[in-house]
Amino acid sequence: MNTSQLRFELYAGTSQPPGPWPDDGAVPRARWGSLVAAMNSGFRLNQSMGGWYLDGKTALPLVEGAASLVIYRDGSATVGEWGRDVTLSHSVVAVRQNLTMLVEDGLPTLAVDAPNPAQVWGAPYHNNIFTWRSALGVDAHGDLLYAAGPGMDPGAIATVMLAARARRAMELDINPLWDNFDTYTGSGANIVGAKLLPVMSFPTNHFLIPFWRDFIAAVVKPS
Repeated sequence: MNTSQLRFELYAGTSQPPGPWPDDGAVPRARWGSLVAAMNSGFRLNQSMGGWYLDGKTALPLVEGAASLVIYRDGSATVGEWGRDVTLSHSVVAVRQNLTMLVEDGLPTLAVDAPNPAQVWGAPYHNNIFTWRSALGVDAHGDLLYAAGPGMDPGAIATVMLAARARRAMELDINPLWDNFDTYTGSGANIVGAKLLPVMSFPTNHFLIPFWRDFIAAVVKPS
C-alpha cells in the first residue's frame, strides 16, 4: 500500500475501544468514494498488551516497547516499536498497539521463537498454534504491507512479511473469524468490495456497517 498515494485511518468499533468515538464502527458514507481498502486491527484491547490512541484521546495507555501502527496528520503511516522507532508527537493522530515486534531490521525478532508461542502471540483457535494470522509491516520505501492466511505459526507469518521485504512488522489479529481485508471500487450505492482471500469470514460490506471492533482503512489522498 503506497503511503505517498494513500491516507490511513484508524476507526473505533461500537464498543472497542469503549467510550464515544466518531463514525460508529464503520467507514462513513462520505468516505466511500475514496476508500481503497479496509482491514482488521489487532487483538481485543484487554489482550493486546498495548494501548489505543486517536485524535488526542487515549482509550488505553500507550506501552513502551509495544509493536505499534502509527498514523500521522498527513495520513502517512508506519510500524515500529513504541519509544524506539516511533513516539507521540503533535504530528501523530492515531496509534494502535498489539503485542511485541514480529520483524525488526529485516529479520524475525527473538520473540518469534518463544518456547510458548501462545503466551507471546495469542491463544490460537482450538489450541492449534497453526492458525489464521495477519500482520502489518513497512518496507524500505515506507509503504505498508498486509498479509494474512491460514495454517501459520509466528515464524510462518514472519517469513511471509520478510518475503514481502518488510523491514519492520507486527502481528495483527489471529484465528479464522477475525482476519479480514477488503478492497473497494465505486462509491455510494455503487461501491463494490472484494475480499483479499475468498475464504475470509465476513462479507465485503463488513467495514461499511457498524461493527463492535476497531479496524484500519486506506483512502486515496486528495490531489
